[in-house]
Amino acid sequence: MKIATKKVYVGITACIILPILAIGTIFSISDRPNIRSNSFLRTFTPNEIVKRKYSELPLEYPCISGIDEHFIYFADTIPGRILKTDYNLNGEELLNFSIKDMTKLYPFGTCVSNNNFYHLAKISPAIIQYNLMTKNVTEYKLTNNFNQCVNVSPVSFIAKVLVKKSHGFDFYLSKIDLSGHLSIVDSSLLPYKTDGGFYNDGVLLFDKSSYSILFVAYYRNEFICLDTNLNLSYRGKTIDTFSNTSVAVIKERLDTSWSYTMSKPPKLINRKSNVDNGLLYIQSNIKADNEATSDFKNNSVIDVYNIKNGVYLHSFYLPHFDGKEVTDYRIKGNMLTALYDKSAVIYYLNPAWFR
Repeated sequence: MKIATKKVYVGITACIILPILAIGTIFSISDRPNIRSNSFLRTFTPNEIVKRKYSELPLEYPCISGIDEHFIYFADTIPGRILKTDYNLNGEELLNFSIKDMTKLYPFGTCVSNNNFYHLAKISPAIIQYNLMTKNVTEYKLTNNFNQCVNVSPVSFIAKVLVKKSHGFDFYLSKIDLSGHLSIVDSSLLPYKTDGGFYNDGVLLFDKSSYSILFVAYYRNEFICLDTNLNLSYRGKTIDTFSNTSVAVIKERLDTSWSYTMSKPPKLINRKSNVDNGLLYIQSNIKADNEATSDFKNNSVIDVYNIKNGVYLHSFYLPHFDGKEVTDYRIKGNMLTALYDKSAVIYYLNPAWFR
């Protein structure tokens, strides 16, 4: 399969910004929890989470980039700005790196892996590698725009790349190396819809312990598990009942390209997801029939699945903090790091339930 190169994207950059940036805007209007009867039940285990540490971060809009064996890394909306802390949120160290043209780094994602901090410039497109040991900065230019990207080895990534179609564009899962080469491209893993890629919006995750790639859809109760060569292991279902949420779009012709806008907010099913040590954690936006409405409204519910087979295990509540809902979280072992805007909170999970 021949994949469109950067020249194609120059003509449609204005159109692709919407699906690549869509989640932040859509979440603000479609993330209201569904609290009606939804025909499923959750299993809650007791005494799962205990708050241990708290800190206000000196960042404008922080997110969690990653956690290694010793430190937690937070990124900001400013490219190249990283805050490093220990597991007790102490010893804050602000790291900075720069390249010649910082403006081309927007929009972006970040991740930490293999002693490197990666700045993922989605539209440029490029991957900026900042070595946390040597402080060296290396820029790797790519050929295809993307909206999700995870590091799976020192030289390779799995990405959801943008591909031009005859009547628009869609996202394919691809394996890329730091030379920008697309070594594997699979168009069959994500169903093609003529909606500019909104139906296939979701999050890519890599679980190092099982060497598995997970893709969790935002707008339907589906996740898929793959190996690092994009071979399908299985298709899983979350425990809610929303398998065919409609994503309605308006499609308009603009000279040589197409523009897609959502005609109404879709129903958000799965919010933030994470993986650790063979477990998949999904923050659900759907209330189970055996939950009290007050519990659901005052907490974020996290459903836990076995990555090996996709089986649902149990759920737990991540409480709101100071009246705020969690904006990001990561799990490593029995430590859960949560963000509530600028507030970082460390929780300990009951290790008996997370082995």
